[in-house]
Amino acid sequence: MKKSFQILGIIFACTVLLFGYSAKAGWNTQTSETTNNIAAIDFLTDSIGGYLASAAADNARFTSDGGESWGSAVSGVNTGINLSMYGTTSSYTTYAIDGSMSGKILKSTNGGAYSTTSGWYTTVIGDACGIKAVSDQSTVFASSRHMGGTNLGVAKTIDGGTNWTNEFEGTDSHASSTCGSIDCLQSGANCVAVGSAVCGASTAAYSVLGSWTESTTTSIANVDYLYDVSMPDANTAYAVGKEGSDPVIYKSTDGGDNWTEISTHGKTGIGFNGVDFIDANTGWVVGDANGGAGTIIYTSDGGDSWTSQDGGTSNSLNSVNAYSAWNVWAGGDSGTI
Repeated sequence: MKKSFQILGIIFACTVLLFGYSAKAGWNTQTSETTNNIAAIDFLTDSIGGYLASAAADNARFTSDGGESWGSAVSGVNTGINLSMYGTTSSYTTYAIDGSMSGKILKSTNGGAYSTTSGWYTTVIGDACGIKAVSDQSTVFASSRHMGGTNLGVAKTIDGGTNWTNEFEGTDSHASSTCGSIDCLQSGANCVAVGSAVCGASTAAYSVLGSWTESTTTSIANVDYLYDVSMPDANTAYAVGKEGSDPVIYKSTDGGDNWTEISTHGKTGIGFNGVDFIDANTGWVVGDANGGAGTIIYTSDGGDSWTSQDGGTSNSLNSVNAYSAWNVWAGGDSGTI
């Protein structure tokens, strides 16, 4: 997810054949029902999902038919930052972060869908920017840039947001001023959080069975911005962002302790804003417009090589969610439909 309030308004569905990809990789534009920028997108199943838009009142929308149609804008979310859905098709909970309220967390027990009075309520942990629901509908991790100070922090709730505990707070040298992201295994046993600092440096932290540690990798601390992170298994994680005017991708193979910069497929002059992997090897990265097209790159070998994919848009892409290898969603700027 790109840093706050710079996000998208295009939604794409990627329907990919199991036996491979074409040059266009099956990306097709979908109606998003908005002309505003979309900050985050998440899918519970191949048909049930939602998105948050930034810089606009009442701009969360949800679908139950795989994006063929989107419900009316849901009241209660004004400036969306991040979104996480968890549950089953018959019972699911949506957690959202609203930047207009200093990153407060909103919750809807009916998924936020199909109604303009969907029952969002607010809970405060301190300028939240990343959110991940795990294991059940009541256990949630949130990353924050002001957790007891100006540092990257992580909080956890096990009662659906009524009470939060401070799980981690970064060091002063890595004070986080730009919203990053957090991802966890569905079990909640392993997590990785990333953020960017006031001095143009970044930080990453990881947990194993609830014990959080800050990464000591020197190179990642020198990155200007880390916007998003994906953790497909207990050992593997990918983080994307921007260093100077160029994109970066970092990979960890030990659960988030050590990170190595990997190939960006020769992309320059843009930022990478979103990343999602379905396993250790297969994933997508999206980014700013490059050469008149929104950036999508795909790997099936853990980032050793990448393939550019054409999403059919000239706008920047800032959020990606891979429900499966054949059902991937991304969003872009300016409300293009």
